[in-house]
Amino acid sequence: MAEVELTEKLLGRIAGWQALQEARALVEAGQVLSASWTPPVLQGIVRAGTVSFRAGLVLKDAVNVDNLCSCRSSRQWGTICAHSVAVGLRHLRAARESKDQCAPATPPPPGVAGTSPRPAERPCPGGKRLASR
Repeated sequence: MAEVELTEKLLGRIAGWQALQEARALVEAGQVLSASWTPPVLQGIVRAGTVSFRAGLVLKDAVNVDNLCSCRSSRQWGTICAHSVAVGLRHLRAARESKDQCAPATPPPPGVAGTSPRPAERPCPGGKRLASR
């Protein structure tokens, strides 16, 4: 079984545009309390009003997907719900933010007063070092 790449496009394809829009709203409202991706399992916790759901997906491949959410639509109708998609979107956002934090900054233009060149490497989260370009 090949590892599936988690992307927003994939989430939209498996859940549909309406669930994707609802998921974006949940993420923007800060309702996704946790999100983690350890292929093939995506899992997290999403708050919906006064209730919190354990949500997520098991992505066996791009078509064979199990929803882990305990919400009504998932349990009764077997749909891929906005809660599980929101967990995926939050994980993707966190990964993007982490990548942006450790990406090298653009060096200042030559001859700009008061600036010094950046070191050749700087640490990233997790102790990794990223060489500047």
